[in-house]
Amino acid sequence: MNEFENEQEIIETLEANCPGIDIVLCAPTGKAAKRMQQQTGSEAQTIHRIIYTAKAKRNIYPGDFFILDECSMLSIMPPRMQKHLI
Repeated sequence: MNEFENEQEIIETLEANCPGIDIVLCAPTGKAAKRMQQQTGSEAQTIHRIIYTAKAKRNIYPGDFFILDECSMLSIMPPRMQKHLI
């Protein structure tokens, strides 16, 4: 089992039980986001891109649910994202 099988399982479960949910995969670095995308088959972005895109859109974050990889590397997370994180 690789480290991304749990994320894929979570994605599949959410999509099966919450039709239409918009799940966003993100990681602290571009390399980690790229690996996450390769392993799950779903688009992944850096947290930086999500935050600064949201600020440009007046703090409107994309997605309903966020799955973060390597979140132990983070010290601060926007409150809107904290409510929807795994």
